[in-house]
Amino acid sequence: MRIFQFLLKWPASHFFAGIGMWLAISVSAAPELPAPGALRWDAEKLEQRAAWADQELVYQYQFTNSGRRPVTLREVATSCGCTELDRAVLKTYRPGERGTLTAKYRIGGRTGRRIETLMLESDEDGGRVYKLLLVADLPELAKLQPAFVHWNSSEKVSTKIMRVDWQGPGTAELSASAPEEKGWRVETRVIVSGRSWELLVTPPTTEGDMIVPIPLRFRNPQTGERELRANAMLQPDPSRR
Repeated sequence: MRIFQFLLKWPASHFFAGIGMWLAISVSAAPELPAPGALRWDAEKLEQRAAWADQELVYQYQFTNSGRRPVTLREVATSCGCTELDRAVLKTYRPGERGTLTAKYRIGGRTGRRIETLMLESDEDGGRVYKLLLVADLPELAKLQPAFVHWNSSEKVSTKIMRVDWQGPGTAELSASAPEEKGWRVETRVIVSGRSWELLVTPPTTEGDMIVPIPLRFRNPQTGERELRANAMLQPDPSRR
């Protein structure tokens, strides 16, 4: 703003000359954008919706070396250990050559919309990184109410209840394991056979500050065996801090 106030005090001819000089300086000072890489992807983001029976999803990202020189892919990485990348993609691609990166996403006990990042490093410009997106829409196999149970240190040791409702096809068998932490007790009580249960969770103490996972294993003819996780939490009493 100050530079415009200063220029306005000049005669008209000087004003327009000053504006041109300011624009030239601004343009020359603007940072240069990096040149695009030689690899052109058919799609940098792929999405899939999983069916109930799916244990994994397979994605294939296809690309072309559109440059004038060979390009070597040197390394691959992902944002999640649930995704496995086929390292056969790591090789040199001649100009015009096509290639495919195959990614396998293991569903496990994951639900909801999941977004993962895939990264590939090439030898361009001393090391260019290409980033791709993998999106998985996963069905909710079970619903937990509440989402977790918790105690604070001012409470006495007591049993708290979490309801588990099967959301998948047909009916399922549920087995809940006690946490690995010593002294925790978990009991299962059937509400509706194959569809709804109550988990009765009792901690050994209410002292501490931790999240304790409770493994839940479901068996169903269509989905196979799936493991989800409920959580119990111990928290210090905020009034004592």
